[in-house]
Amino acid sequence: MQTTNIPKGDHSLALTFNPLWRSLARYLTGRCKKCGQERLLSVFDFYSEGRRSLCKGCLLTSTALMSLTRLLFFGLRVDDTTIKQLMRGRLTSRCMLSVVKGIAHFGLRYPQPAGAPIAIVWNVTCIRRESLRF
Repeated sequence: MQTTNIPKGDHSLALTFNPLWRSLARYLTGRCKKCGQERLLSVFDFYSEGRRSLCKGCLLTSTALMSLTRLLFFGLRVDDTTIKQLMRGRLTSRCMLSVVKGIAHFGLRYPQPAGAPIAIVWNVTCIRRESLRF
């Protein structure tokens, strides 16, 4: 397994750019005034499906962020076909949007809190024994 050259626990570069990432995250999680969709979801649609039917604002945002999106996934060593398949799924897009909302609200932190719960854990221990009888 190959690791990065950044020493474990050294997040100084990410924290230095924290205000920049937070501003970008706020912009991307905001809704477009013309079409009403979150801008990041438009970016995912543009990347995965090549949709050109976006409004002008979302198309401009998507085009500008295309190279950053490719760089991010290249750094994760995920091939383009897999990325496009993942982004077509609404669950994956919504989970990624939630993480970016976490950056918008809290900035970059370790561990990174999400903007909304990604997984819900059901607590079934409170079910009474009587309700299980048939």
